Amino acid sequence: MAGTVVLACSLVPASAGLRPLLRGVVIGLGVVAVAAAVVGRGDVARGRRRGFMVGTALLAVGFVPAASAADVVAVGLGPFATPYQRPATTYLTQVAAQRFQSDVTPFERLVDRLPEHVVAGVFYSSGYAGGFIMLTGHEFLPIGGFTGGAPVPTVARISQLASEGQIHLALLPLDAHADPRVAWIMSHCATLGPPLKNAGGVTLQNYRCPTGPQGAVHHVSGPRPG
Repeated sequence: MAGTVVLACSLVPASAGLRPLLRGVVIGLGVVAVAAAVVGRGDVARGRRRGFMVGTALLAVGFVPAASAADVVAVGLGPFATPYQRPATTYLTQVAAQRFQSDVTPFERLVDRLPEHVVAGVFYSSGYAGGFIMLTGHEFLPIGGFTGGAPVPTVARISQLASEGQIHLALLPLDAHADPRVAWIMSHCATLGPPLKNAGGVTLQNYRCPTGPQGAVHHVSGPRPG
């Protein structure tokens, strides 16, 4: 019971969408449940006390999930993990994505001219690639899957795509330079415009990779995706 209360409280950070008041309610229910369990060990009115103990424990265990589900439905969020995430993450995954997809940009018109079998861009993590895939319907290759930690694509695969002229664009956070795949693009592809800072405070840089596995790094201008 105590472990469940601690876990529930850890899932409701002060910066989350749910109010910190939930922590106090959960702690209160947990204390009452534990106290009822201790008192309910005696033989006197044992059945009634155990019933109270079980009921209070169920309330303590189910309160946070129930409040989370109600919050998700009330404000029209998506996944049931959203009440516990930071407001900046909610903005990036919900509001910013909707605004981005509602705008017709020069970048979208540029991508629409590419053949369907061409990789339109290589982005760090599918969190960045997903919005462009939904916006344009073209293929964007995410480095590292959802979090950036997946072992695909490899450096060799990125080098091959670049040598075939298939990497027309790359969007990478500058603080991910420790990833060898990101480092390869940074050292072999040309920067496209100045760095950009998104709503989450992450500084991103656009790159355009020339045909061939080797290329001098230089500054160019042109349409940018973000």
